[in-house]
Amino acid sequence: MPDGTRLAFAFGDGNHDPIWVENDFRLIWSHLLPGGWAGFHDYGGDLPEVTAALDSMMRDHASEIERVETMQERWVLLVKKRGTANQTSKGQ
Repeated sequence: MPDGTRLAFAFGDGNHDPIWVENDFRLIWSHLLPGGWAGFHDYGGDLPEVTAALDSMMRDHASEIERVETMQERWVLLVKKRGTANQTSKGQ
């Protein structure tokens, strides 16, 4: 992604190799705005290596995570990045 790209929402569904899952998480997370959501597919389904990689990334970034939601029937993980203390209601 170009420098300066900031995302309010991103969804990762790529290569299922744990190295690529971790890379996708890092890429998305580094561009995600405070208060933004990151979504990932194939979580909690028939690809345990994807779930394990995402669990590991969430542990590594636990202090930056405000909320986690799962949609088990769709194998979707949603992670909300913690907002900053000085955000206004307009998200500034």
